[in-house]
Amino acid sequence: MIPWRKALSIAVPPCILACYIATPNWTTAFQDLVRRGTHRHQVAAKELEKILPKDAIVIGERSNQMLMSLPIRTASTFAANSNPIPVIESILKSEPNAKLYALADSRHTDVLKHCRKAADKYRLCPITTFKMPSFSNGMPSDVYLAAIEVLDKQAK
Repeated sequence: MIPWRKALSIAVPPCILACYIATPNWTTAFQDLVRRGTHRHQVAAKELEKILPKDAIVIGERSNQMLMSLPIRTASTFAANSNPIPVIESILKSEPNAKLYALADSRHTDVLKHCRKAADKYRLCPITTFKMPSFSNGMPSDVYLAAIEVLDKQAK
């Protein structure tokens, strides 16, 4: 006869796992992982690789995650509380002629919001738009690739 503690230690983890996986979000995510043609980050990275120059620096909340398979340099805004302006200024201080780009998410608009506040120094010039799953609910969300144009040369 199996002691009750051992029986519980064997039976409970699979039950918890089954309940966790049975949630709608996990069911959808699992289907996306298994179904062909749903690897959106991989598809977007291949598209961006064709557009971006090899010496580009891409800033944004999604840049590290989306472009990790490419030789393109990325700069996270996480340390700056999603504000790209200090990141842009830091890069321009060390590389005044850097080719800067931004990945801006329509649902998490921190990059857009901060760039609008600094519109006298920097302008986002849209290049392309593609659909990615939203961070908040997984629904399709527009993600914009934009070139960052330096307007105020003193910002360098």
